[in-house]
Amino acid sequence: MAAILNCARIMTRSYNDPAFYRHKTDKGHLFNNRVCYVPPGSALPGHPCIRDNRIFDFDGFFHVVDMIDHAVKMKMEPQTISFEEIWYAIRRPGQEQYVRQTERFKAADPSFPGLLAPVKNPADKPYRMLDGRRRLWKQTDLGAREGLFYVFPEPEVYEFFWMLVVSDQH
Repeated sequence: MAAILNCARIMTRSYNDPAFYRHKTDKGHLFNNRVCYVPPGSALPGHPCIRDNRIFDFDGFFHVVDMIDHAVKMKMEPQTISFEEIWYAIRRPGQEQYVRQTERFKAADPSFPGLLAPVKNPADKPYRMLDGRRRLWKQTDLGAREGLFYVFPEPEVYEFFWMLVVSDQH
């Protein structure tokens, strides 16, 4: 059994690094040991896919920083996507209005494309937003109905997915 590595130590490694323990069988099954242990109550280092917002039968997250780095490095072309086709998480009622009053919202640059993937979401929309909610809200405030997004196709988007294990033992 491959050792499970602490995500903080390996998040900056290349996806081709053998420490990730990736193996594809002759039948096309992919075994990818990407597990991140976090202490209880810690913020996740990416887009959460937990509880009702899961994409698999277990909690996890997409590592957004790695996705942005990949989009820039690979010179991905942003696509114009209608906001109606995008699901994004709202964690608490009234959250959108609260967020609009924060410094982080004010600093959001809507000219930078958001991140989307055509993966499972609670509203069964074509795309799940992985990053860019504040930028989308700023654009809607200006009357926009669509925006630019880096779209990560399946199955490549799962290269940035980490299984989440909450543990107080590191």
